[in-house]
Amino acid sequence: MKLMKNKVVVFIIFLISSHLAGITNQELYQELILKYNNIETFQADIQQTSYYSEIDYTNVSVGRIYHNPEKIHIDYNSPKIEKISLSDNVVKIYQAEADRLIITYADSTFASLNIKFLIERIWNNETVSLTENDTLYLINIVMTEQKSFANIRNIEFTIDKKTMLVQKVKYQDNLANEVEVTFSNILLNRPLPDEIWNIELTDTTQIIDYRE
Repeated sequence: MKLMKNKVVVFIIFLISSHLAGITNQELYQELILKYNNIETFQADIQQTSYYSEIDYTNVSVGRIYHNPEKIHIDYNSPKIEKISLSDNVVKIYQAEADRLIITYADSTFASLNIKFLIERIWNNETVSLTENDTLYLINIVMTEQKSFANIRNIEFTIDKKTMLVQKVKYQDNLANEVEVTFSNILLNRPLPDEIWNIELTDTTQIIDYRE
């Protein structure tokens, strides 16, 4: 279950800021929060590379993510078809190959999908380093043991200067597991059809509800 949870960590990290020359850590923080508040919907193709140090295994998943202020949904189409939804503090994971639905309460791992909350929770001027090149802002946040969140010890954001959108996010947890997500074909504030939030089950779907 822990490995499946890692798949959605993160799952939905997107940030915008205006193009400011010589921006400071605090200025960038304020711009990210301000712009994030103005995002009503977000959708993008994602490629997620997850490394599990305990078993020395790397998995690459490809899919598309949809997000509004209340819900997150991810459709993975490779290497396996999976649908993951987060709404009202409840996570649903449908594994098509096994025809199995797993339901659980969102813990701190899934809370990290709320980008504004994530930034507000971990951002600290003493631990944030900001570098840049001609096209990108690179943010690295090293968390102290006292401020560790969802077992995350280090998180990196790669932000495109032209669009001011996060192109890539990477994090490492206390056990040296790593997750890297790359976003592409991003669409902002487009209507999201109601049906994307639905997970269709069959008569034989096995339902495992960890809330009970």
